[in-house]
Amino acid sequence: MMSHGDRSLDSLHQLCIPQCTICSFIETMCRLYHVTPDQADKIFLFGIKGAFAVNKAMDWKKDDEWFQVQKVLLTFLAGGYEALHKL
Repeated sequence: MMSHGDRSLDSLHQLCIPQCTICSFIETMCRLYHVTPDQADKIFLFGIKGAFAVNKAMDWKKDDEWFQVQKVLLTFLAGGYEALHKL
């Protein structure tokens, strides 16, 4: 298993995300998308912190607007993952 001493991992631990989950994501990203562990770590951080920021901005309500925003964000993320294959 990879060991990641990055400061972003420390901030993710504050959100109670197990290190094994983070490392598993990083290893998968490196294998599937040929990014470095540091780049994969930043993608993970972007996803977690970004989701938190969106939910906070929407006052933690899961209403129709929230589901529409989630659909747009998932489409955006899917496009990003697809683009990584082309690098």
